[in-house]
Amino acid sequence: MLHFLLNNKLIHLFTNSILLLNYNLLTGYRNKIAGRFGSFFLRFRIRVSGENNVIIINKGCKIKNCKFYIYGNNNSIIIEDEVNLTECVFWISGDENNLEIGRRSSLTRAELGIEHDKGRIIIMKDAYIGGFMQLGNKKNDTAVTHMYTGEGAEIFIREKSYISEGVTFRTSDSHPIYDSENKRINPAKNIVIGENCWICAFSTLMKGAQMGDNSVLGYHSLLNKNLSEYSNVVLTGTPAKVVRENINWERYLKR
Repeated sequence: MLHFLLNNKLIHLFTNSILLLNYNLLTGYRNKIAGRFGSFFLRFRIRVSGENNVIIINKGCKIKNCKFYIYGNNNSIIIEDEVNLTECVFWISGDENNLEIGRRSSLTRAELGIEHDKGRIIIMKDAYIGGFMQLGNKKNDTAVTHMYTGEGAEIFIREKSYISEGVTFRTSDSHPIYDSENKRINPAKNIVIGENCWICAFSTLMKGAQMGDNSVLGYHSLLNKNLSEYSNVVLTGTPAKVVRENINWERYLKR
């Protein structure tokens, strides 16, 4: 059975999981939801299979053309205050996984997925991920940004980071590789992005990738190792390396 908390009253629906819409008004069937206090939902879909799953969508969120899927038990998706989501997909397959989007973050055309058990995707406040290309008065579709974690690993993105379209994160190779002694040689590893980082379009971050604060990963680069000891740097190449030090960057051009 699905439980909604509305005005401190528990409302029962048709699955055995939990959806909490803080400060929002439920109208109609489970995938038709309208918001109050500055929140609104348009063409919003939720599919849940399992027990003791939680989806929390806090006040002031704007969610358009998004999908939420959970298959498993004891999982959670938490959307903090004033988050904007457009054409995103969030999915969890497994048990005891956690996906969180920090307040005032904006995600456009992003797909975030967790497979297996005890994995995490944490995006902290004021992050900007994906987007549309603006040509005159028309917005054109851009490549989807993908974040995938498996085998209990995590993707952790700190505050104020900017991730362009078509970027891929993968903590796992999905398929195990063994040496001649049958020892696994490609286990999953965490991906950690520092505060106020810019990841340029079509870059790829593989298992074990880490960036220091206030750094830039150049266009179409591949980061596959821990470079978090370097802050205020530009990383670029395949594989990425430090090409410029002692830099700062800003999200908007000065005029």
